[in-house]
Parts: sequence; structure tokens; C-alpha cells
Amino acid sequence: GVAYDREEHEPGIICIAAPILNARNRILGAVSVTMSGNRNQLDTLNAFKSDLLAASHAIAEAAESWQFPS
Repeated sequence: GVAYDREEHEPGIICIAAPILNARNRILGAVSVTMSGNRNQLDTLNAFKSDLLAASHAIAEAAESWQFPS
């Protein structure tokens, strides 16, 4: 799924974010789109939802071959 920031962190800033999960559903990170809440509504952020989820899944797939230091 996705999470929203409805100006909770910073007044005037709204955000939609998606987690990047590995094959074991462990969090590797996240990707987000941030906008001015003064100029945009949450509906505007929803337009990015499918692309944001596709990007997080693509990064997760690529991350399966990454080598991390032990």
C-alpha cells in the first residue's frame, strides 16, 4: 500500500510514499512524491499512486541482486 503525509510533518507539504520491500517483506527503503499543499490536493497525489507502486516494486526486484556489506 501507500502512506500519506497530510501536512503532519511540515505545514504546507503533502506526500505519498510506498515502501520498498525485499522478498521476505523486510523494508529496504521507500520512495515518495512530495508537493506543496498550498497548490495541490491529496487527489493530485493519488494520480501518482500506480507509478509509485510500480517504481517501488521495480526497485525491490533490482535490489534482490544487490550486494550489501555484512
